[in-house]
Amino acid sequence: MPSRLVILYVVFFLVLLSGMGGIVWCEELDTSFKTKSGSVIGWKSDTDWAADYPLASTATYYLTPGQGSALAHAIILQGTMETHFYAKKITYSLGTENFLLEGEGQIKQGDNELFGPDRIDFNSEKNLMILYGKPNAPAKIKYIRDNNSPMKSDALRIDLYFEQSGGEKTLKRIEVKGNQETQIHLGSSSSNASKSLGQTKSATQKTPPKKMSKPN
Repeated sequence: MPSRLVILYVVFFLVLLSGMGGIVWCEELDTSFKTKSGSVIGWKSDTDWAADYPLASTATYYLTPGQGSALAHAIILQGTMETHFYAKKITYSLGTENFLLEGEGQIKQGDNELFGPDRIDFNSEKNLMILYGKPNAPAKIKYIRDNNSPMKSDALRIDLYFEQSGGEKTLKRIEVKGNQETQIHLGSSSSNASKSLGQTKSATQKTPPKKMSKPN
């Protein structure tokens, strides 16, 4: 039987770790950490990981596929919402909440799907996510609006701009870039200004923006 002193030391050490690095225990995940915004990021045993300063609140984590897995897989839990990241390499910073998905990058949140075959880069300070495709494998989005109508597009590069709204990140604007550029503004407008994704002129959607939670 371990002595009382040893038990007290273990409890103290676990409390200390939780305060330093935001370590949390989540039964759905084998390894998990709490972000500064209060969400939880973690992964299961099919993903290998390493970290710079893993116990610090500014830790940076590097995820790669585990044995038998083609892609690394990270999950962000925000209340009842799950956001799934997939890539050959995932880099996530607790301090900034920036992330980079390199190689076959995918993000899935409910019915919304984002694909960046080259990489997906999110900058939290700029509220900007960029999907990078390849000449033979374009970036793609599949986005379900509030009226349940799908919006899809593919291009060499797709920029997604978010804005803060009621404590959540709302997808505000989409820019599709390739040989020609398209800007999609998600917000109220007159019906005769509404155009679909993929056209070569600025387009405005009259459907109210869907609150797609930013993966933190």
